[in-house]
Amino acid sequence: RCGIDRRLPPDVAKAAAVVVAAISAIGRALRWVGCGAVAFFTLVAVAAPPPNADPQLAPWFKNLDRAWRPGSAATIRCCDVADCRVTDYREVGDHYEALVDERFPGVVAPSWQRVAPEAVIDHKDNPTGGAVACWHQSEVLCFVRPAET
Repeated sequence: RCGIDRRLPPDVAKAAAVVVAAISAIGRALRWVGCGAVAFFTLVAVAAPPPNADPQLAPWFKNLDRAWRPGSAATIRCCDVADCRVTDYREVGDHYEALVDERFPGVVAPSWQRVAPEAVIDHKDNPTGGAVACWHQSEVLCFVRPAET
């Protein structure tokens, strides 16, 4: 084994390098396509209405939006990316907390989740009869208080 030249002839080495590069490029492309498909179907599967949803409330839910970031002119539609449900809420000090439980996809145990000030949608009528929380990636993305009586 020692002293044996294991180098490939130049034309074979060049051909092998081209094949390896092509296989690597195909692998990268397939990973991106696969990741994109998984992300798309995850969003479609996750951002879905609950069973027995009232179809008359669908337009209201679909029109929920908030500023993307505080002070931003860009908005995000809550129900396009999050699961919105009527839920319990409470006021704790200077903020709200929403009850996120098994009704929200992917949640296995109920817990009270802090609502960031930018997630609170003010000046929005609420025909649901309760507070609405939109849950996305382990946070309350949007929150609407119940109608005041």
